[in-house]
Amino acid sequence: MMDRHQRAAFQKRVEQASSALVARQQAFPAESPLWQPFVAQLRALLAMTSNDRQPELQELERITVGFMAIRELGEEEEDVEESWRALYTEMKEIQNGVMNFYEPFPARG
Repeated sequence: MMDRHQRAAFQKRVEQASSALVARQQAFPAESPLWQPFVAQLRALLAMTSNDRQPELQELERITVGFMAIRELGEEEEDVEESWRALYTEMKEIQNGVMNFYEPFPARG
């Protein structure tokens, strides 16, 4: 489980990624439909982890930004358009953070 400092760093990372995506949507309106699901999930993630709240496993399972990045942008970094690579990498790293929220991730039975 994340301690308070890890959670704060994670939330900051999610906030920065969300802001970067919103800025990208504003700069490139044609891309907005692509990025909107990512923004929605990042905002949900921020809400579920705010005020030191420990999200439920079912909530965390709905956060799929890393998997969406792979599905929508490319399986490997070299497959991703160069201008999207930083966001692609960030979405995958945030997904890793979500998956590591619980250590070990509880087995479903």
